[in-house]
Parts: sequence; structure tokens; C-alpha cells
Amino acid sequence: MYNTNWTIKTYTDYINEPKHLVNPVRDLKMFDSPILEAGSKTPWFLIPIAYAPFEIFCIYNSIGSIQHSITWFTIGMLFWTLAEYVLHRFVFHGEEYWMPYIL
Repeated sequence: MYNTNWTIKTYTDYINEPKHLVNPVRDLKMFDSPILEAGSKTPWFLIPIAYAPFEIFCIYNSIGSIQHSITWFTIGMLFWTLAEYVLHRFVFHGEEYWMPYIL
């Protein structure tokens, strides 16, 4: 059942407390399913390794010049970095900005 008497402080305390600590130094258990949990333990370097062949293929087969493709790739990476930062900062961790408007 949902608790409808939450305040901003209650919500902030809830999201900042650890949920399922397996090893307090390193591991945080996010899922009850072992299959989903195994998928959440991806090292950071596997993401670029997985996407690099596709990106190289797209740049190689682009209609414009290589310089044009690299320019747009760089602009896309900068835009994505900014968009992800803004999303995380003001939506996921910005309770003081948006929470007063929904409670």
C-alpha cells in the first residue's frame, strides 16, 4: 500500500538510504532476480567496446566526408553528455527543484 503522507524529507531520506547491501564496500543489490542482477554488473569499459564497431561502421559508410562524420559524432557525444548530466542532476537528484510542485 502506498504511503500518501510523505514529505520531501521523508522522500529524500528514503532515496538516500542503502536498500540491499551485499558487501557494504562494493556491491549494491538492485534486483531480486539473479539474471537481472548479473546484467547490472557490467564494467564501464564494455560499453565503448560494444558500441565501437557500430560507430566505426556508421562513420565509414557515411555519405559525407570522414571529417564531417567525426564532427557530428563529437557534437552528438557532447550533446548526450550534457543531456545526461541535466537529466540526472535536475530530475533524478533534484528533489528540491521539482518535489514541492507535486506534493
